[in-house]
Amino acid sequence: MNIKKISELSDTPVSTIRYYERIGLLPKPKRAQNGYRIYDEDTIFILTTIKNLSSLNFTLADIKKILLITEENGYSKTFIQKEIQLKIKEYQKNIKILEELNELMSNVLDKGIESPDFKLKWHFKKLQDILLKSKNSKKIK
Repeated sequence: MNIKKISELSDTPVSTIRYYERIGLLPKPKRAQNGYRIYDEDTIFILTTIKNLSSLNFTLADIKKILLITEENGYSKTFIQKEIQLKIKEYQKNIKILEELNELMSNVLDKGIESPDFKLKWHFKKLQDILLKSKNSKKIK
């Protein structure tokens, strides 16, 4: 199959397919005598897998690691379960941070910005603390 057909079947733009090849997410395809790329059915599976994992917030680096491990060692249930567990922990951290942000914003709405109890500087500091915690939690993996 040519790149246009793979693009249509996988609902992935041609430019994205080429990008995935460049960064090593997709194996280099065989070439026809005219130089055109020739893809097989596995490419559709890989592209669908990339899409599915991306929709679960796996980074392209995470996906590449999963694809390389499974390509080299076959399907590794344990490895994939571990990666999913790590992603769940990341989600849980993000949920806590979002809950804190929600509480802070709700507090602002409940008290009202015009209220004498409203302390703009305190709220900005609290917001800064939450966002800093979010940034730091993404660095720790």
